[in-house]
Amino acid sequence: MECQICNNNYFKYRCPICQIKYCSVDCFCNHKGSCAISEDVNTGANPSKEKPNQEFQFPTEDTVPKEKLEKLAESRKLKALLSNPHLRDMLQALGAAVNKEKAMQAAMLEPIFTEYADMVLEIVGEKL
Repeated sequence: MECQICNNNYFKYRCPICQIKYCSVDCFCNHKGSCAISEDVNTGANPSKEKPNQEFQFPTEDTVPKEKLEKLAESRKLKALLSNPHLRDMLQALGAAVNKEKAMQAAMLEPIFTEYADMVLEIVGEKL
């Protein structure tokens, strides 16, 4: 997949706000001004105190409602689990993987990841 900013290189990163794919700091800097939310580079603070309008761009029957997703941020158990650096590394690798299906299959073989997946499903109220 190509960088969605310069269209010259393969992407390595995704914008944490809008998920656009980019390949370098230069492309990120070019994108940042037009992103849905602009952040102050020095402080990392969002200049607007309002939550961004995060409507789902392509909802499906499997799309989890925002109210349920917000429960994830409130879970102390999930926060404790996410303090594990190995799990965080796995999640970052999964997000950056070109072949998401293959990466997910590999991740599901790791006990810490299956514990994480089960906990997320439990919190959002999906049957295990």
